[in-house]
Amino acid sequence: MKSSAIFLFICLIPGLASAQELAGNIGVSGSYNMGELPPAPTFQSTFTIGDRLRLEDGFEFNSMDKYTHAGWYIKDSASMIFFPSDSGFFVVGSADYSHRNGGIWAKDGVSVGFGGGFEKNNTQYRVSIKERIKSWNDNIIYSPFTELMVRGDYPLGQSNWSVRVQSGLGVFKYIQNENKRMAFYVDSTAGLVYKWQ
Repeated sequence: MKSSAIFLFICLIPGLASAQELAGNIGVSGSYNMGELPPAPTFQSTFTIGDRLRLEDGFEFNSMDKYTHAGWYIKDSASMIFFPSDSGFFVVGSADYSHRNGGIWAKDGVSVGFGGGFEKNNTQYRVSIKERIKSWNDNIIYSPFTELMVRGDYPLGQSNWSVRVQSGLGVFKYIQNENKRMAFYVDSTAGLVYKWQ
């Protein structure tokens, strides 16, 4: 439903689309203090439209094994990125939906966030602060998430294709059954990007 609304919004503002790209990455991920058994394979895809003002929809599927020895995780993130000048600095706002399945249980959540970064020569650095605003079937109290991302695209000759390498790190604190913990999660992926105008 959310992805359909995003694409409908895109169709209503064709003037935004001066560049587009579609990317698919595979890699590994891991975590600490999240009740998971790392490492695990992960798949990420990203669709981006626009240039100075961009809409980016990112999807992730992760087969991270939970302590129940069963489970998986998905997340869809819709972001708006704005470059106020040609300096390469940008600001970003985002909304995420996530589903974490442990086999015998399932948790859903919605987060919103903001941040900024820098992009130059096909390399992007991004930092975001995200707040969980809604949870279902979850007894955990979350503090804001801090996420860091580094992404590099390496063009393949004069074609529209590039090799993408991306790494991310997230850190947050939470309280569960009166126990306070700090957790983090990391991923590193590589794949291909197709860009067109």
